[in-house]
Amino acid sequence: MQKALSSYEDRPVGIITKQKIDESVFIIRGKDKGLPAWHYIMVPISKAADLKSQKVGITIDVTNFGAVMKYRNKRGETKTASGWGTDPPKMLQIWIGSRYG
Repeated sequence: MQKALSSYEDRPVGIITKQKIDESVFIIRGKDKGLPAWHYIMVPISKAADLKSQKVGITIDVTNFGAVMKYRNKRGETKTASGWGTDPPKMLQIWIGSRYG
């Protein structure tokens, strides 16, 4: 996982994970190795109900429900939309919301 987006060059600028008509964006919050973590995943609608039915506090493999999203930053690097902490950086939340709605 990556550290928080901290500089202008770390800002997302390009979509790598393209959304299909039958997919929705979900943010998963939980713990990874005992630390708070978050992941944006692209979930097929056919798996959305299964994901929503997961009980709080259980361990899940997010890749069983969809693909962890990726984007390109201003440096041209490919980044996963995952990180440490309770919430993604506001900059990433706004960027994803405006592109994937």
